[in-house]
Amino acid sequence: MKFFYKFLISAIAISIIPLIVYTIILLNTSMKILKEIIDNNNINLVNNITREVNDFFIDIERRLDIARKIENSNMTKNEIIKVLFDELSSNSDLLMCISLLDNNWKPIITISSDNTVFNIDKELLRKIQKSKVGVGKISYNENNKPYIDVVYEIEKQPNIYFYIRIKVEYILNKIKQYLHTDKKQTSKTIFLIDEYGEVVSFPYTNIHSIPKQKLDKYRNKFFKKTFIEISGNNDKFFLENKKINILSMTDFLQWLILFQEPIGKAYAPIIRTRNIAIVLIILTTFCAFFGALKLSKNLAEPIKELITGVEIVANGNFDYRVPIISEDELSKLGLAFNSMASKLKNFQQEVKEAERLSTIGQMANILGHEIRNPLSAIVNATYLLKLQLSKTLQKDDKIFKNITIIENEVASINKIIGDMLSFSRKRPPVLVEKDINEVVEEVVQEYILPSNIQLNLLLSSEMVKIKIDYEEIKQVIRNLINNAIDSMKEKSEGKLTVKVFLEASFVCIEVSDTGCGIPQKDIGKIFEPFFSTKAKGTGLGLAVVRRIIEERHNGKIEVSSKEGEGTSFIVKLPRNI
Repeated sequence: MKFFYKFLISAIAISIIPLIVYTIILLNTSMKILKEIIDNNNINLVNNITREVNDFFIDIERRLDIARKIENSNMTKNEIIKVLFDELSSNSDLLMCISLLDNNWKPIITISSDNTVFNIDKELLRKIQKSKVGVGKISYNENNKPYIDVVYEIEKQPNIYFYIRIKVEYILNKIKQYLHTDKKQTSKTIFLIDEYGEVVSFPYTNIHSIPKQKLDKYRNKFFKKTFIEISGNNDKFFLENKKINILSMTDFLQWLILFQEPIGKAYAPIIRTRNIAIVLIILTTFCAFFGALKLSKNLAEPIKELITGVEIVANGNFDYRVPIISEDELSKLGLAFNSMASKLKNFQQEVKEAERLSTIGQMANILGHEIRNPLSAIVNATYLLKLQLSKTLQKDDKIFKNITIIENEVASINKIIGDMLSFSRKRPPVLVEKDINEVVEEVVQEYILPSNIQLNLLLSSEMVKIKIDYEEIKQVIRNLINNAIDSMKEKSEGKLTVKVFLEASFVCIEVSDTGCGIPQKDIGKIFEPFFSTKAKGTGLGLAVVRRIIEERHNGKIEVSSKEGEGTSFIVKLPRNI
């Protein structure tokens, strides 16, 4: 697998997997805690409603105090009517009507908030025969308003019954405050289920009763406790989708309070939290993916460029350079590669140059031995010819001139051979301690300068003795002076300055002239072997100078020149080699 894909997958895995695991753990923990809070809040809500329903029955019990008052006193009919009227008027939100019934359940006195026709439930008649108080089932009037009937038997007045009709809306209004319907439509539903299985709900539903089998199931399962369950779609009672059921039972008459809410609504905060977490994970995954993709590209592209560069350089193209496309460690790697390629190119050139110079050195040694012997014979023969011609009475100047030319050319050949042998010399320098003033002065005295050149010799005021290879340093000074003289041949007046001075760690020899100077484009090439700006010469003179000074004496050589004005060479020899 390529590095790009490896890094991409690793970066995504490192950034996403811990996030997903952490998010799942945090989400599960948060959802459990939040679910417990929601369930506890709903249970508390049901308990509060159950308490309200219990208070509702207690309030109904208080209404029976009127019957007991009538039972225990000898009030007239008008007094009874006034008491009933006052009771209804002061509790109109609870009571629909108050009545006294005869043994045939016909009204004797009736005080009503409307003109309702009362039909007494036969079940209630049977119930009152078993108990002094009878409570009817939840019923609905012609206006679809729910109510319950309560009958109390007045024992001291036989066959007289105290009857009240209770508005169930009273308790529904109490429930309403817990559902916060004044703010928004509630998704919660509270069912009040009486002992007969009749149902009233808030908000209103069209369910008026439930099967006895279902009622018994609830009673048996949830008797005297609050219970929470989640019903599935297979439950046909009250259910369209999955809902939460919380059931509680009152202390009176075994009424059931059933709380229901769709799971999607009840656990909306949990679902919302989960959805937000999923969205965040997806967004983070996308961001991590594109971030890892970008990072992988940023890493892979420079590496790809480096690979390409390595292949190109491996094929021998040392001029190729890797483009720098970033400012990090990879850019440093690219710079190091480019530096390596440059050094390899220089090394290749040095190897080629070394091979060439080695060949030249071998040739120089061969020429030194094979040519110098014939040249010696020519020199000797020339000397004998001059000696013989000088004894003749008639001298021919033309012949003497040609002999001089032969001598000069032989000397030139000897110099070329000497330069080649010096350049290819491999023996270690022979160091002797010399005063550099004496060495310079000795070399300068060898020269007979042309009439157009003025010599200015400036020696150091101090005796400066250093260890040098005497013959090699003399050769260096000669080469520099010869170059200076050659540069001033075409000038009517020239000045050659040879100066010795001291620096902190070096003894310096400066050879300067006022000749033609060196073009700026050639300054960097003058020390290369076989490079020459002269029409005649091998181009080894300055190469030999640099090799003697830098390689064999650990010194330095500096040059400054201005074309048309002159050149200055400074040789710096260390005081201690």
